Parts: sequence; structure tokens; C-alpha cells
Amino acid sequence: MAAIQDVPRLVLQAILASQSPQALPQQRKEAVAFLEQFKCADVTSVFSTCATLISLQQLAQLYGSLLQPTEVVGVRLAAYQLIIDAVRNRWRELSPEQRVAVTQLALQQFREAASPAQEPAATSSGGFPERGKAAELLAVVVRQRGASAYAEVLPQLIAGAAAGPVQ
Repeated sequence: MAAIQDVPRLVLQAILASQSPQALPQQRKEAVAFLEQFKCADVTSVFSTCATLISLQQLAQLYGSLLQPTEVVGVRLAAYQLIIDAVRNRWRELSPEQRVAVTQLALQQFREAASPAQEPAATSSGGFPERGKAAELLAVVVRQRGASAYAEVLPQLIAGAAAGPVQ
């Protein structure tokens, strides 16, 4: 019963199995089926699990022993895609407070991905694909929230761009 409560671990294992070249076709098929079921789970669980898996700090802290360094990027990209799909398809199921939390998560992940301090480490850990997914997540959230979100996020993005490196 304890394993059922650790949903992020189950999703992590399914992502790893679906991406592993050593996995048998049946294992990959079961992993993909699990991920499809997960997408239909309670929306709060989907968002909190994906938030855990896209956060580099939480991923390393909770599941670092399960992951090879080369697997971290693939797991994060898969988690980004899961949360992007959830925002696109299940946004209406979120409460207003949850929508604000998802917006803040998207903005935070975008800032971290685009941060100049992340650049040296990012090049060895999939920086550009992760930046693209963080930008896509933010764009999908803003699209779902509408013009008010755009007006709210734009000044923060401009301030972040102004604080970036001089080129």
C-alpha cells in the first residue's frame, strides 16, 4: 500500500521503462498504458506529480538514487509533456487557486530554464529542449488563462530579459 501513495515514483518508473532501450516491448507497452491511465487520474495528483518530476531539485532529492545522469533529461521532458497535456485538456477542472499555482509553477520553471546561471550546467543536461518545454508550458498556461494572464506575465518576462546577460 505504501507504493501506491508514492505516485511520482510510479510515474517515474513508467517513464523510465517507456524510454529504456533495455525494456521488453511488453514492459514499454505496460508503461505507456500506465501513463495514459495517469493522465486521467485526479487532476490535482497529475499536476503535483508532474511538478515534482520537472523540478530538478525535487527529482534529485527524492529519486536521485533511481536515476542515471543521462536519464534526468528524458524524465523531465516527459513530465513537461504530461503537464502540458494536462493544462491543455484539463484546465477547467482546476480551482482558481490551483490555476494560479500552475501559472506560478510555469513562470518559475521558465525563469529557471532561461536563467544565465543555468547555462553551463544546462548544456550537459539538455538545456535547449528543457527551455523549449518550459516556454511551451508557460505559453499553454497563458493561452488557457487568457489576456489577463498575458498582462500579468509580460512585465515579469521583460524584467527577466532585462536582467539577463549583456550581449
